[in-house]
Amino acid sequence: MTTEKPIPEDFYDVPGWFESIVGFYADTQKKLEREALELPVTVLTAAIGNVIHIYGNFTGDVIKLFEQTVNPLFEPKEYHEEIYKTLKEGALNENNPAIDRLAESLLFIRNMFDRDKKMITEYFQDEIGKISEPSEIVMKEEKFAAIMSMITKVHVLQIVAMIKEM
Repeated sequence: MTTEKPIPEDFYDVPGWFESIVGFYADTQKKLEREALELPVTVLTAAIGNVIHIYGNFTGDVIKLFEQTVNPLFEPKEYHEEIYKTLKEGALNENNPAIDRLAESLLFIRNMFDRDKKMITEYFQDEIGKISEPSEIVMKEEKFAAIMSMITKVHVLQIVAMIKEM
């Protein structure tokens, strides 16, 4: 049995990744306006940073948790019931706010990947309004959800590959 190598504290530079992602998808690829990407990418990179910071001593678990968010073995409702609720109950039973933050961070990642319409319209309506094309709000919401799902999947898998290469 091999011993896991903890993820170094400076492994995931949240501000650096934020700039890299927003710069690439807004400025280079022109997928969405910068103003539409800033808040969701801020939350995405913070969520990834939370998971690494909280569970970074358990490299294999971090990889598994991330992979489950973007390569789900569960349907959205099953993910919520099987993964999220299990983590939330563990946080409550252990009186551990860090595990609660871990659960919420993973759920955010998963919801972005799943294109969760309720979450997206509740938290990112202003950002959706900053999208210039298409003109109809429903189409803007769909565009936003599709692009954020793609960004989430690509970035999470990128981080998983980096952790595996450590």
